[in-house]
Amino acid sequence: MLRETSIAKALARVFIAAAWTRGTLPEAETDALKDLLYQLPALHKSDWEELQELLENPVSPRQAEYFQRELSALLGDEDQAIFAAYAIERVTGTGNGAGTPPSPAVLAQLNHCLGKCGQDSLLCMYRLIEDSLLKRRQTDITEDLRRLSQTQAWLEGRVGGLMAGKWEQPPAPEELCRLSLAGILLSQIIYADGRVDEREVLTVEQYLCEEWGLSEEKAQFVVQISLSDRVENIDLMRVCRWFYEATEKAERIGFLNVLFDVAMADGVLDETEIDIIMRLAADLRFEQYHFQAALERVSGRGAA
Repeated sequence: MLRETSIAKALARVFIAAAWTRGTLPEAETDALKDLLYQLPALHKSDWEELQELLENPVSPRQAEYFQRELSALLGDEDQAIFAAYAIERVTGTGNGAGTPPSPAVLAQLNHCLGKCGQDSLLCMYRLIEDSLLKRRQTDITEDLRRLSQTQAWLEGRVGGLMAGKWEQPPAPEELCRLSLAGILLSQIIYADGRVDEREVLTVEQYLCEEWGLSEEKAQFVVQISLSDRVENIDLMRVCRWFYEATEKAERIGFLNVLFDVAMADGVLDETEIDIIMRLAADLRFEQYHFQAALERVSGRGAA
C-alpha cells in the first residue's frame, strides 16, 4: 500500500505540473482537476492536503523535472506500471473497476509519455487526462453546480433567519459548510424510497446530537437541508470531495454508519439504499472493508 500511495501521489504531481505548462490554471480548471485527482486510489488525507497546496502556485521547470524523475523511478517493474495505468483509468473514469486489469492502450500511452523528456513528456501526460478534464469543466458550469450555489445561498439566508431565534451565535462558515454538506448527503438516503419516514428523520437528529455534539437546533437545521428540494440533482462527487476535505476520518466513519442507520430506520435495508450508500462510500474515499464493516454492523442488528 505504501508503494501504491507513492505512485498515486507521484502521478498527481506530474498531472499538476502538466496542467501548469499552459501558463495559468483558472479556478474552474483547478476545481475540475481536483475532482479528477480525487479519484486516485491509495491517497491519504495528508497526501490530498499536500496536493491541494501544490495546485495553488505554478510548478517550476525544476520541480516538474523532479516529479517526472520520481514517477519514472517508482515504475521500475511491470506491476507498478500496471497500477499506475489503473490509477489513470480511475482519474479518467475509463476503467472497469478494482481488480480489473487496465487497458493495454493506457499502459502503452503511459510508457510512451515516460519515454519522452521535459516539456514533451508533460504535454503527453496532460493529453492522457485532457478529455476527462474538459468534460468535467463542462459539468462544472451546468445546472448541478448552479443549484449547489443556490443551495449555499439559501443555507446562509436560513442561518440569518435563525440568528434572531434560539441560537446565541450562528455557525462559523466552516461549520456551516460541514453541516450543509452532511445534509445534502443524508438527503440521498432519506429520499431513496421516494418518501420521508419520520423514523429516518429522528435517526439523523439523534446521530448529529450524540456523535457530532450538535445542539438540537443545529441538528434540526441539517434535517431541514436534507428535506429541501434545493438539494436535488446536485453534483454528488464534488459534494463528497468537499465533505472529505471538511471532516476527519473518525467523523466520516461515523457518518457512514449513520447512512446505514437512516436506511434501516424503517426496518428494511433495500438494494437501492445499499447502492446509494456504496456510491457515497466510494466517493468519500472509503475502502471496501469500511463499507463491509458498516453493512455487517447494521445487518447483524437487523438479524438480532
